[in-house]
Amino acid sequence: MKRERVFMIAIGVVVVAGAIALFVLRRTDDAIEADARARNVIDIEIASLYQRNAQALVVEVPEPDHVIGHVIPVVPRPGHDKPNPDADKVYFGTGIDMALYTLLDPKLRIDRLAGADTIVFVENDITSKYGGGAEARALAGGDVRLIFFEIKTSKVYARKWMVLPQLPKESAEKLGDIAHEQTLELANYLNALPRR
Repeated sequence: MKRERVFMIAIGVVVVAGAIALFVLRRTDDAIEADARARNVIDIEIASLYQRNAQALVVEVPEPDHVIGHVIPVVPRPGHDKPNPDADKVYFGTGIDMALYTLLDPKLRIDRLAGADTIVFVENDITSKYGGGAEARALAGGDVRLIFFEIKTSKVYARKWMVLPQLPKESAEKLGDIAHEQTLELANYLNALPRR
C-alpha cells in the first residue's frame, strides 16, 4: 500500500514536471516567434526606406571622415527569393547586417530605425555568395561599397569602396574564417571613424 502511494506520487510529480516543461517550451517558442516577427517588421521598414531613397544613393560624395550619431548597418538584397506581401518585392530580404552589427561598438550601433541617425548600406556588386556552415557566408568578390545615409536629411553624405580579403578559390573550408575576417575589417573601419 505504501509502495503504491509512493508510486502514485512519483507519477504525479512526473506528470506535473512534464506539463511545466511543455509550458516553458511553448513560451520559449512563442518568444522566438515574437522576436522573429519583430525583426521582420524592422526589416520591412528598412526595405521600404531603401526603396524610397534608392535614387539618392547614387550621388557622388566624398569618402567619410565621420559617422553621424547611431549607426544601423544594412545589407540591401534584391528580392528574387520569394515575394513578401508586406514589403516591396524589389528589396525583399533587405535588413540589418547582424554579423556586422554585433562587431560594432555598442555606443555606435542601433538595431532599429527609430533612434538611428545613419544607415550604412553595405553593398557588393557581385551577388553570388558562398554559403556554408550554420550562418557562414563570404562574399565571392571582395569589393564592397559602404554608403553613409543620414536619415534626418534623407541624403548620402559619404561613400567608401573597400577591398576585403578574398575567399580562397581552391577551397571553401575556411569559409567562416574569411566571412568573419571580411566583416571584422568593415567593423574596424566603422568603429575607427569619429562620431558626430
